[in-house]
Amino acid sequence: MTQWSPNQIAGIDALVGLTGHACAGFQKLVELNLKAMQFSLSETRGTPENPPSGENPQGFQWESIQPAADRALAYNRQILELLAATRREFEKVMEVQYTTGKQGWQDFMEIVVDKAEAVQAAPLAAWQDSVNATTTFYESVQRTAKAGGTNS
Repeated sequence: MTQWSPNQIAGIDALVGLTGHACAGFQKLVELNLKAMQFSLSETRGTPENPPSGENPQGFQWESIQPAADRALAYNRQILELLAATRREFEKVMEVQYTTGKQGWQDFMEIVVDKAEAVQAAPLAAWQDSVNATTTFYESVQRTAKAGGTNS
């Protein structure tokens, strides 16, 4: 029987959670599209076609453009809000997974350096320092990206 480590179980739980968030986002998108279709159908059914008049030979109704444009903008805004909410949920989960993985890596490196012989300790410590520097740089870039995303 296969033994699962706590990190593997946490990863599977995170994947299941992300799948749930993706499905919930898709469900909200379907509901939004259904509402938009129902509204369009009811509006089409409720307004009779005006025959072309002498002033407007093509039968084009200019006054109908603004409400349609407003509805299209509202629909677009709702989709963007839905995508942003789903993205925030994914980011939360990924941040937790990153923190967990980083801590596991640091713990592993400490054990390896502690158990290394004196000859091997210096290269391992240098490697650990370079990994820590890379991690610090990555986290700095993440913070900068988050700060830039909230300001725009």
